[in-house]
Amino acid sequence: STYTLVNDDEDSVKHYALFSGGRGGGVTGPSRLYVFEEDVDGSLQEPYVVWDEPLKENQRESARFCLIADLGVIYNSDLEQVSMSGFPDVVITGTKGLDIYSSMDEISWNLARNLTIEYSFEDDTAALLGAQAVDQKYLIVGARARSAERGNPDVRSYSFVYDYQEDIVVQRFAGKPQSVSVAVLDDGSQMLLGSGSQASLTGAPNLLY
Repeated sequence: STYTLVNDDEDSVKHYALFSGGRGGGVTGPSRLYVFEEDVDGSLQEPYVVWDEPLKENQRESARFCLIADLGVIYNSDLEQVSMSGFPDVVITGTKGLDIYSSMDEISWNLARNLTIEYSFEDDTAALLGAQAVDQKYLIVGARARSAERGNPDVRSYSFVYDYQEDIVVQRFAGKPQSVSVAVLDDGSQMLLGSGSQASLTGAPNLLY
């Protein structure tokens, strides 16, 4: 996921590139954020790392998707501002749940919002894959159950609309698909859930809401 920040006062252009972490060979790797700065002639300097997803020792949960976007101003439960408008926030989804990391100093990103699968969902969701921001207020998030649950008519894994400003899930939908991607169309008025190419593992085709 990418984001470009233009600072007219400093006559600088920075291109942010966020790469999702994952798990392989029994090891969980962090998501990582790079910056590519432009020279005055428009050429790119060597990229450098500005953020690594914090992981616990021997953590098994891993990222499956990442998004970098300006989510606007966010406050915590104590009404303290934890994110500023005009600067990108980092969204990580995966088997751990959903995390939003935000910055107040354009240098560091700290955890601003967290939805864990274990405690936040009362269904069979095993991972969150895909997220898109709408109106600097909502995240549309895709969900899926374990692949081993294929063919089970009772399994439900709902995608949802998350109001990250109020820190609450306001809408759940599409309980049967094994979503692997989310896209928003027409300025956020439509949501497209991609169910991937594993026809035997999903209970529905791609769906447009």
